[in-house]
Amino acid sequence: MQDLAWTNWRFFHRGDDFFDHLVERIREAQKSIQIETYIFDIDPLTENLLQELGAARKRGCQVRLLVDGVGSYLWLDPLRSHCMELGIELHVWLPVPRTFASFRRMLWLGGFRVLR
Repeated sequence: MQDLAWTNWRFFHRGDDFFDHLVERIREAQKSIQIETYIFDIDPLTENLLQELGAARKRGCQVRLLVDGVGSYLWLDPLRSHCMELGIELHVWLPVPRTFASFRRMLWLGGFRVLR
């Protein structure tokens, strides 16, 4: 069995360089891709990344994406849709309950409580 220890480190000083390198590695993948991240925002950069992951899935790679339930909370619904369309396994670490967002909004002014 191949030793999977971290033997090759690379530091990136620019985000564009990191994502270019990441896309290259995704295109080279033959068996599996596993990405873990705290924040996965849906923007043009990550849309491209998802398309590359989808292409890898079509090539026969197992593709897993693990995102944090708090850091990626605002984008989970569209991310789920994209992943389902592309065949990407999406896992959410510590998902936030839906009731979390339905907190009360209160404002105190001059001793009066105003509720929305």
